[in-house]
Amino acid sequence: MLGAFFTADDADWEFALSMIDTRYLKQHVPTEKETKAELIETILEKIASADGGRDGKFNPANLKSERIRMSYWSVSELTARLNEVVEKQRLQKLSAGQIRQELAASRPQPQVKVLPQEFTQERIHQMPSFEIKKLIRDWGANVVNSRLAGRN
Repeated sequence: MLGAFFTADDADWEFALSMIDTRYLKQHVPTEKETKAELIETILEKIASADGGRDGKFNPANLKSERIRMSYWSVSELTARLNEVVEKQRLQKLSAGQIRQELAASRPQPQVKVLPQEFTQERIHQMPSFEIKKLIRDWGANVVNSRLAGRN
């Protein structure tokens, strides 16, 4: 075991320490409390009224109660509230028609189910009833009936 242990002198340690990249160690990671405080301040800035509440936003008294209410929320609830406020303020600038168009575009489009080509009319007619019921359960009655009627 002779020479199995590494012995370093001061110059070796200085060189090793100088080669360590420490830029990531100096980065501050905010605590949950700091994150919550920052989110609450951001939300309150966005919902604060510029003219005492006549613009449909919160007046100073309501902001105080809103701050107290939000202090009990989690970070995820505060993030959801911030996203809600931002989205409502963005939609407020649009007309009703534009909002309807945007909502229609954001809705998921129904997927058209197509029965695989291996299930022909003849094959479906030869299947036992429990297999046909399984096809209907998996693909829907309209899809199976369309294949039986020769529409697809």
